[in-house]
Amino acid sequence: MCMATKGGKALERSAAARMLGWKGAGEAGRMALLDRLRELLPPHLVLPEQRLEELLESQLATRQAACPWVPRAHLSLLTDATDSGSYIPNVTAQVLEGHTDEVWHLQFSHGGTMLATASKDASQMIV
Repeated sequence: MCMATKGGKALERSAAARMLGWKGAGEAGRMALLDRLRELLPPHLVLPEQRLEELLESQLATRQAACPWVPRAHLSLLTDATDSGSYIPNVTAQVLEGHTDEVWHLQFSHGGTMLATASKDASQMIV
């Protein structure tokens, strides 16, 4: 762009800003500029709105499915997921005794202080 220099680059920038309808560095100006660029560029060069966010969410969902025991807050796209098993409980906290066969159902109380169990041997317990 050849322009008379009265401030050099500043004059070039302001002319380009006027040509593109630049409304300043705020969010409205950036969105207007992006919309204008979308009009000028061929469709195959422009990502649809929210596409990057959709791709990132999809990748996070894929990683969550591959490592269901890792909390979503600890998943990252910056590093590969590690299958360390550090999120899987591996210490016995308490042993349930009293049933003579498989425990088929258990339910915690609303307050989380009691546990009801039902077993294949037709016995029930509240612990």
